[in-house]
Amino acid sequence: FVTIGFLPRLEASVRATVFPNTELLEGEDAPQVDRSASARIQILRGGRWPAVAVGIDDVRGNRLFHSLYAVGTQSIQALTQVELRGSLGYGSTALDAREHTLDGVFGGFEGIFWHRASLIVDLDTEKVNSSIRLMIFNRVSLHLAWLDLETVSGGLGWTQVF
Repeated sequence: FVTIGFLPRLEASVRATVFPNTELLEGEDAPQVDRSASARIQILRGGRWPAVAVGIDDVRGNRLFHSLYAVGTQSIQALTQVELRGSLGYGSTALDAREHTLDGVFGGFEGIFWHRASLIVDLDTEKVNSSIRLMIFNRVSLHLAWLDLETVSGGLGWTQVF
């Protein structure tokens, strides 16, 4: 997937997910691909009051990972090198989709240490998840997650500022 934040408060994403052994479309023998587009807009900047954003995921395509949501996030500087963030949001099923990823209340907490490491715990409306994110170079991050507190997952990220 690719995400671009091309304006200060607007972010757009495109994603293609391949399901090699799953029949998304009946009668197709080839590997199935779900293509989707997403967008998020920050309607209130953070500060004294929480930052507020609204978004939609999987706007087009098979709509297997659809979400329509609003979320608020508040950050506080706890210590010199420690920032704490809390988020609370609501995912709506107002738009028709094959599957809704967020359906109800969701939220999480993140502790950021020395701007290089994060510990995260969240509720995604169904499951409790936790993760660790480490900045290993200036633009490269390593992610390790414990999904539903059962399954280990990981990833590598690159952030480029233009």
